[in-house]
Amino acid sequence: MRRLLKWTVFALIGIGSAALWLAVEYPIHANPPESVPHQVTLAPSPTARAGLPGRPTATLTPTSATAISPVVTSPFVFLSTPSPTPAVDCTTIFPLGSVESIEFGYTSVAQLEAAFGQPAYVGGRAPYYRFESEGCSLRVTVGGQEALEADLLAYGTLEFVLDAYGDPAAVGVSQGNLTLLMIGQAVLFYPEQGVIAFFEVAPEDLALDTPVSILHFRPAYEVEKQLRRLNVREVDWLPPLR
Repeated sequence: MRRLLKWTVFALIGIGSAALWLAVEYPIHANPPESVPHQVTLAPSPTARAGLPGRPTATLTPTSATAISPVVTSPFVFLSTPSPTPAVDCTTIFPLGSVESIEFGYTSVAQLEAAFGQPAYVGGRAPYYRFESEGCSLRVTVGGQEALEADLLAYGTLEFVLDAYGDPAAVGVSQGNLTLLMIGQAVLFYPEQGVIAFFEVAPEDLALDTPVSILHFRPAYEVEKQLRRLNVREVDWLPPLR
């Protein structure tokens, strides 16, 4: 028993000596030495905070110069600078008489292809065939295998429309809806001919050389129904002098 106590005392003395030697050789500093660079603390990304995996990113403190403003989107399109008149005269690529010969509800897809060639695209929620040539486009909506309506894109000018169909039965300005997104554009109605002409300027800005945005063809219609369908407000308008 005495021998065990003796060895225990020797062990405690040895441990105490070693601890004293370490304290002298390696003192503990209250502050880190200057040679140790400052460490940047990274905060987890928003996805990580939400419980999703994500890499940590440095925390940024926003200032008044980096204030974030909400982004508001609208389903409607407002008038801007009108599209320039295409370099190619599309009235010669898709002659008006050829398009007017389409009998809606009767002309078949095979007849369309015989008249205008193979379509460049077929698809859409309301299925349509798009025929293209030299940058000009004819779009024909079909139901089953028969044409229902047609659109000539960037086709001629106001003067061309007036020469072909005369003064319109009604003129309006678009108010915007899911059928006609553009707000503030001039719309000319020719109900007996089944034609509607769309422009990318307001009625008061129409000139003889204003390009037609879309020349739309459909069966003969009632103006009032198309005004409601397109959400167009009828306005007084006199054609420019020719």
